[in-house]
Amino acid sequence: MGRDEVLDRAAALSYYFVFALAPTLLFLTALLGLAPGRNLMDEFFEQIGPIVPADALEVIQRIYEEAAADSSGGLISAGVVVALWSASRGMLAVMSSVNAAFGIREKRVWWRQRLAAVGLTVGVSVMATAGLLLLVFGAEFGHGMAERLGLGWAFLSGWALARWLAIAAFAMTSASLLYRVAPAVRRPWRWISAGSLFTMLGWTVVSQGVNLYVGRFAGANAVYGSLGGVVVLMLWMYFNFVVLLVGAEIESELERDAVVMDEAGRTSL
Repeated sequence: MGRDEVLDRAAALSYYFVFALAPTLLFLTALLGLAPGRNLMDEFFEQIGPIVPADALEVIQRIYEEAAADSSGGLISAGVVVALWSASRGMLAVMSSVNAAFGIREKRVWWRQRLAAVGLTVGVSVMATAGLLLLVFGAEFGHGMAERLGLGWAFLSGWALARWLAIAAFAMTSASLLYRVAPAVRRPWRWISAGSLFTMLGWTVVSQGVNLYVGRFAGANAVYGSLGGVVVLMLWMYFNFVVLLVGAEIESELERDAVVMDEAGRTSL
């Protein structure tokens, strides 16, 4: 990991993606605002509360409130364009970091790099949006189905489990997509792999771990004052990118071991 500068690259990725936060929230505001008569952004923040550390969530809410207050017409189109541009620039940095993990140099011409970055950004955004929709609407949808079909607690318990499994599957699919497209080498598609499974579980552990650390041991606002929430947000993003890049390292090492074993098997024949 030290050779591939995983920790340094994760810090750089956190810096890139924090700039995509405001336009992404603007787009989410417009998207969830399409539902009549409800402020779904409040529900959205309530649902992601157990996932995002409290101090970081406070910063995200503040960014959202300021961005929404200053916004005017054309919110969806402007939010999509700016979020796509910001996130695709960050995705180029992700691709460079994943290439380093796999020990390969970027061979694609510039337009193919950017096309892959935009494609990855769109693909991961679709997975994230699907997961967020399940997060915000999933419980209500399950209760509505139970009432309409006359189903009891057993269905609701099964639905709650299936909902979280589906959200985990969207996270794993996002990681698998990154490990398939980001490297400048042709790789087979694997939905479930050691790297993507590690990444999905690692993201869960990071979110809970940062929440626990800040809530019980650190008191970021006491140390950093008004910057405490920003520090926690950057820390949370940093550790999530460390997990993503370690997952790429796992994929790379397993791939190298498979090649060595295959060559050893051929020489023994």
